[in-house]
Amino acid sequence: MDYLLGVPFQEDIPLKMFMFPVNREAKLPEVFVEWAELAEEPATLDPARIDAMRDQWIAEWTEAVLH
Repeated sequence: MDYLLGVPFQEDIPLKMFMFPVNREAKLPEVFVEWAELAEEPATLDPARIDAMRDQWIAEWTEAVLH
């Protein structure tokens, strides 16, 4: 987990996964600074719903990917 949250990995995220890094010490690439926009109202999902639906969602994803 430390590796994933570390600055080198986090600085790779913007142009490889097209999302903002979570580590505030990570520097953003210039193109990201210029063109990326933060969502005014980002999508959220209630953790209780994730907990309730996790097994079903994983099963459905597995079925879709393997078949």
